[in-house]
Amino acid sequence: MNYGHALRFGPHLPSDADCGPGPLVEVAGLAEQWGLDLLVVPAGTAGDDLEPSTVAAWIAAATVSLGLVLEARPGTLHPAMLARAVAGLDRLTEGRVELAFRAGPSAAASGTADSVAALGEAIAVVRELWNVLDRGLGRFTGRFHRLAGAEKAAPAHDVPISVDGQDQDLLRLVGLRADEWSTGCDAATLTQGNRAVDEAARGAGRDPREIRRRVTIRGGFGRRTGRFTGTAADWVNDLLPLVVEHGVGTIVLDTEERDVAAGFASEVAPALRAAVDAVLPRGWSDARVRRSAVRARRRPGIDYEGVPPEVAEVIEPGDPAYARLRSGYLRGGAPGIILRAATNEQVIQALAFARRHPGVALSRRSAGHGVSGRSTNDGGIVIDVSLMNAIEVLDR
Repeated sequence: MNYGHALRFGPHLPSDADCGPGPLVEVAGLAEQWGLDLLVVPAGTAGDDLEPSTVAAWIAAATVSLGLVLEARPGTLHPAMLARAVAGLDRLTEGRVELAFRAGPSAAASGTADSVAALGEAIAVVRELWNVLDRGLGRFTGRFHRLAGAEKAAPAHDVPISVDGQDQDLLRLVGLRADEWSTGCDAATLTQGNRAVDEAARGAGRDPREIRRRVTIRGGFGRRTGRFTGTAADWVNDLLPLVVEHGVGTIVLDTEERDVAAGFASEVAPALRAAVDAVLPRGWSDARVRRSAVRARRRPGIDYEGVPPEVAEVIEPGDPAYARLRSGYLRGGAPGIILRAATNEQVIQALAFARRHPGVALSRRSAGHGVSGRSTNDGGIVIDVSLMNAIEVLDR
């Protein structure tokens, strides 16, 4: 099955002890130049001498749009420290960071079941410290991790958390808590894993489409010797079933050969996008599925699924940005939805949406400084035009 996730492509940063600061930035710069979507920064970059979040920060400063998937191994860094590091980097990069956990033993656990349980608690701690929607200090009590009261830290966006592995307990954890499942490219593993992840997700009241599927591949161009070898067309034929039949949405290439990475970016990625679009129905990846935790905070009486897609930004009560935008400058509020418009046409679309809700309060906000408090409300619609912050002179 396909889960409706738009395709993303990116390289895996080589884990090479001789990979210094210059080569790290060069790899990232090429990935961005080639138009790739993301770069996986693995735990153990540069032979375990460099800490992954530090490497990601170094690369972030040298790139503009490249997504950074920060990989962490359970037990190497306390999840509270990891949560704050990721949140800070995400804000500095304006929402370019993702967090990935690789399966492995935890310093706090022994055995596979305990390791998975410790990982689940680590994810819960990270989510708790990112949850600025509920005021107060972060608190958590578990078998392996404990927070007695820690300062929360809001990332710039809803940072996705992925988990890598094939163990059945781990797959259940993905269905319960993760935003992405990372695995190899074996069709049988994908089939069985998708079944386990989807079952766990439905049991927890989640939509399986909330969970993206990622595979990591290795290959080369030239003589055809197996999967992901030969021509770009051969690669596309190998990858197409993974996307169409197994729902893969993110494809990561693990290679140290620049020519292979260049061919992957310039030939394979665009050809695969075209091939998938030709097979699947029109608009197959247009729908956005919000996490169940976000949907649980929706207010009654608002058609959240009918929000015009043209609006620059849609903020719901479960989104991280809601804590910053819910209130005006002088008055607190708790609107049901905030529509941010950046153009005249987007204002028109937002007003049309509001007219479909005659019984719902409507507030208009520019900078939110109104003394009356009418730039926010409780449970209603706010049309925010603060993004329209420039003046164009038509006739001097």
